[in-house]
Amino acid sequence: MSKVVIRKATYESLTPIIREIFEIFPLDLQGKKVFIKPNLVVPSPPEMAATTHPALIRAIAEEVQRKGGRPGIGDNGIDVQTLYRVTGMEKACGPYMVDISREARLFEIGGYPVPISKFFVDSDIFISVPKLKTHRLAGMTCCLKNSFGLIPANYKARMHALSGHVKRLTEFFVDLYRWRIPDLNIVDGILAMEGEGPTDGKPREVGRIIAGKDGVAVDAVCARMIWAAKKGLVHFDLDRVETEGPMEVIEDFVHPSTYTANTPGKKSSYAANAEQYMEWWADLGRVRPLCNPALCNRCGDCLSACPSGAVFIEPHPGIDPEKCLSCFCCVEVCPEKVFVLPMQELQEKRSRMGM
Repeated sequence: MSKVVIRKATYESLTPIIREIFEIFPLDLQGKKVFIKPNLVVPSPPEMAATTHPALIRAIAEEVQRKGGRPGIGDNGIDVQTLYRVTGMEKACGPYMVDISREARLFEIGGYPVPISKFFVDSDIFISVPKLKTHRLAGMTCCLKNSFGLIPANYKARMHALSGHVKRLTEFFVDLYRWRIPDLNIVDGILAMEGEGPTDGKPREVGRIIAGKDGVAVDAVCARMIWAAKKGLVHFDLDRVETEGPMEVIEDFVHPSTYTANTPGKKSSYAANAEQYMEWWADLGRVRPLCNPALCNRCGDCLSACPSGAVFIEPHPGIDPEKCLSCFCCVEVCPEKVFVLPMQELQEKRSRMGM
């Protein structure tokens, strides 16, 4: 039976709670490289509740270090420096922050070639720290979907295209989670997001930390807490979960206006336009880095970072569009800015999607 712990918490009272969680779910951290993965989906300040709060991440990193581990914190994004600064991570967790977008390794996951950040691949322990939020397409985003951030930058957009369908995309999330199951999940449910999540909703004080080693069980408990009026969402037998702590259902938690999965015969606006939605993501996933060969000093950093072998520097620098995954690892590592983001093209495509 899976165990899920629920604790009342504030961002000012985290240290004893995190220590208790590590006692309930012990991990051998001595000398281990520990990757701590928050949800930093957009560069948004913590009070907006779109991202994991930096106070929680700092408390976890300090506990890992106290137990002899070597913590590293990171998430993927097109502009990681801005992401870390705006979300408050840089200020709160500076010494532990890692740019995991700089290098990736290619694996086959769920039948797809998928680049995964090398820093994560080289880690011994994986602690997932998602935010408790609604999601206009999936209903809720939490532990399982947090692993999507292991994929560099724009390749996440390409996965929407490769999967070809919303249902298959959600199945890929499960495949990715199973590929490397987190050793511990700690959900930031202190300030959750309700309404039009995962980025446009409103903050909602829930005052809970939810934790467990089984991310599926943790997600099921979280779903029951915030989707009490729509129990059909939770396709998991909660009798198989041992809960410890106050699991209070929130009857008036605001759900996305676009999500109507429990209304027979009715599709959400996202589901009704799924084909167009997937094509929008496919369009974003086709964006390639720009290249200025004249700036190249032949250092070779891009060759090491590219997971698919798309980058070449002889006879002159360039990118093979047939091999390019749009992960932008070359952009992250190039010291001379030979490869840069096509910002105007990205912005135009994101504007079409309302992002």
